[in-house]
Amino acid sequence: MLADETSSKKISPAPFTLISTRLVPSRLAENCLPRERLLESCSSLDSDAGGRLFLITAPPGYGKSTLMAQIFRLVQDKHQSAAWLTLDEDDNDEEQFCYYLEAVLKQLTDSESGHAPGSANSQGLVSELVSRLAGLQGQFSIFLDDYHVIENPNIHASVQLMLKYLPENLNIFIGSRQPLPIPLARLKAADRLVLFQANNLSFDLDEARTLLCEKNQLEISDPDLELLHRRTGGWPAVLLLTSLSLRATKDRRHLVETFSTAQDDVADFLSEELVAHLPPAQASFLRQIAIVDRSCAALCFAITGDGEHSESLVELQNSGLPIHSLDHNGQWFSLHPLFRDYLLRQLDRDQSVDQNELHRRASSWFRDQDMLGEAIQHAINGGDQEGALELLDDQGLTLLTRGYILQFLSLIRRLPEELLHGSQNLLIQMAWVQMLSNQLPDARRILEELKPQTDVMDPDRRVEVYAIESNICCIEDRLEEAEELVKRWLPEAPDTPPYIKASLQVVQAIISFNQRDFARVKDLTKAVLDLDTVPDIVTSKSYAVCTVALAHFAAIELKTGTATLGDQLQRLQNHVGGHSQLVAMIEPILGALLYHQGKLADAEQHYRLGIKALSVCATVDFVILVMRTRTRLLHSQGRVDEAITFLNDAQDLAKERNWLRSQACIMHERVRLFLALGELGKARDCMDRWLAHEHSGITPSGNSLSGLDEWTQTAKVRLMLVEGDKDGAAELLQAMISEFIGCGRLLRAMETSVLLARTYMISGKLDLAKGALSEALALDRENSVIQLFRDEGNEVIAALKALDKDLKRISETKRHSLWQQQIGIIVEPYSVSIYEDDNKVQLPPNSTLVEKLTPKELATLALVVEGYSNKEISERLFVSTNTVKTHLQRAYGKLGVSSRTQAVRSLKEQGIFV
Repeated sequence: MLADETSSKKISPAPFTLISTRLVPSRLAENCLPRERLLESCSSLDSDAGGRLFLITAPPGYGKSTLMAQIFRLVQDKHQSAAWLTLDEDDNDEEQFCYYLEAVLKQLTDSESGHAPGSANSQGLVSELVSRLAGLQGQFSIFLDDYHVIENPNIHASVQLMLKYLPENLNIFIGSRQPLPIPLARLKAADRLVLFQANNLSFDLDEARTLLCEKNQLEISDPDLELLHRRTGGWPAVLLLTSLSLRATKDRRHLVETFSTAQDDVADFLSEELVAHLPPAQASFLRQIAIVDRSCAALCFAITGDGEHSESLVELQNSGLPIHSLDHNGQWFSLHPLFRDYLLRQLDRDQSVDQNELHRRASSWFRDQDMLGEAIQHAINGGDQEGALELLDDQGLTLLTRGYILQFLSLIRRLPEELLHGSQNLLIQMAWVQMLSNQLPDARRILEELKPQTDVMDPDRRVEVYAIESNICCIEDRLEEAEELVKRWLPEAPDTPPYIKASLQVVQAIISFNQRDFARVKDLTKAVLDLDTVPDIVTSKSYAVCTVALAHFAAIELKTGTATLGDQLQRLQNHVGGHSQLVAMIEPILGALLYHQGKLADAEQHYRLGIKALSVCATVDFVILVMRTRTRLLHSQGRVDEAITFLNDAQDLAKERNWLRSQACIMHERVRLFLALGELGKARDCMDRWLAHEHSGITPSGNSLSGLDEWTQTAKVRLMLVEGDKDGAAELLQAMISEFIGCGRLLRAMETSVLLARTYMISGKLDLAKGALSEALALDRENSVIQLFRDEGNEVIAALKALDKDLKRISETKRHSLWQQQIGIIVEPYSVSIYEDDNKVQLPPNSTLVEKLTPKELATLALVVEGYSNKEISERLFVSTNTVKTHLQRAYGKLGVSSRTQAVRSLKEQGIFV
């Protein structure tokens, strides 16, 4: 009888049919983009890293399954055991879930559990799975895709149990449209949670370029690519759909410029994957709140009157919709731009909703919250032009003085011209905004309209008109006229409102800087910076801190200047937010100071954040500082075309504003760049054209070096060095150093001394070179200047190394000890990098592969093998992360691989970097 029962159990049919395709990831398409940036986060898959949960949550179309499939392949490449399960709604039946979990266990261990077929005890099976794996050698990975279909609380409890007792040799990968309904705080606190969300999964610009231009062989210009990336938000599925449309059209530029959710394939995707699954009331709510850029519960209720959905924004975000939290408190949210555009198009077709009324409700709410820009915008959108004008007339200056220049300008342009000229206050505001947005002729025309009215103006308004004019003169670099205006009107400037007097004090500080009275610059800017930070004073504080940074820079007080800029930047951002154009102007000035301290990665970040703002509302001295350092950084990163384009843009701005000093400096930077590239003919032509045309008729005032002559002479010296007149170059440089020191421009004196040291080295005069470098180091009381020496190249580095040996032989003083530390930092990349240290890389003899790889590619690959991330490599090699990516892509092509993992394996197999 027992034998019969046993036999009966053996032949019992399985309770469910096993669908084998659910146990393997989808096949990766041939043109699938490797997510190298994200795969780097999976470095903890090695055996000594401990078990982790890798949670991938995002709305449809963000490539969750694709990323998991790529990770699955990565795990297999590491020869680790992995099992895959794509979940289905039917898996909410706990018995079926257990059946498939059994299949997962068999994939991992090639054996079955003792779990009775047909049992629905998922927690028991999970306990057995965890115990079984914990007792085995090796690493294991379980992939659970489409977890959002699971609603059964028993299954959630089973997964929670698995995570609670996660063994060291097991990694769990879960893909879901929604956050897990499971507590994860303990895993996060133990650093056992790796989280990928929509913002991580979105394609960055480089990935979008790779997808469209390389994988799909499409020819798209960089501006069009950037526009398309911005409009899609990097949504992978939408970019893939767009690539199909781009293939099918002849006018790709028109498609990019007109891209929207009106395109059938994009609209169908959003409709089928998102909107079709929404309850009608929820869909209606989302269409109505789509009129605002950002939402909170109170604003949503004011617009819609729907309290239930307004209070459930977090639940909407967690439901798998492309809704993003904008703050850590979970109060403000935004819809993905494409999703919002789609909802607005649906709203346009909804005849039952009065959109103007929705905008007026939004305007009223924003006005009550003192959010002026949005209140005005929605008043205009709602057809209430008179209300918008009233808001601008009464409170527009607050928006301006917070530095939201472009926003103010866009609002004004929406109003009828006749309304604008009916308000004196608004005309004054328009003059400010035109001046701050680089529309100087328009600003002057408005002032000419206002000046006949000054006799009957309020005295404060009269001073304000001429304060604007003094600022215009300052931006145009007409400092003598600006000084006359300041002398006349500063004594009459009121203390309240504070921005009028503060703006005149800043102009005076800029004038004092050009008069080399740096102590007065610090006093004037301190008076502005010490004022209480209120919205009306933000613009003046931004200009003030940039101006005092120039004084610190000139006096080689880089650390002091960096601390001052960083502190004021943080304060102003905390006060007015991170989108103020005038606050953003501080970023590239800070980048320039960091550049000279050798902190190139940090400098690059600050340039990226504020370079556009600088081109709109900066003075010539701000632009000269940033233009020089930005050009040199681009050159050092091998981005020569970008450096030349940047100089061309700077030249256009300088000509537009008639900035002769800036044009002279740009000429010098062109000469320097062309000589560094070995293009003497272009460098000489650049200098000759400047002397023949742009510099003709310009006479420096007095006997001192003018802002024109200092750059002309420096460019002349560089050409003399290449053309053989080394003694003449040294004589010119010695005279320039004396003059720079005499007027307190210590950093220019230091820079010129370093160039003199290079001149001596080219002449074979090592002792004189070391002397010039000693004089340069002595000027730097903070011992903070690093990049200036590196910029002059190998001759200066060699002289510094020789000087360092001398310093080690003489009796040590505190000053010499500091010099040695500074020299050590300067020459460190040249001492330990792959370029010069043959012991850094173990290369096989006669390696044809190594002959194909450039030194920079080898340097990058060496650090890849050591396990460094792209960001860490960029910091060690003093290049941008984009440059690191470029070196890697080129190296991958030569190696015949497509990923970091494959590259490491190939290099080790060939005996390189062993």
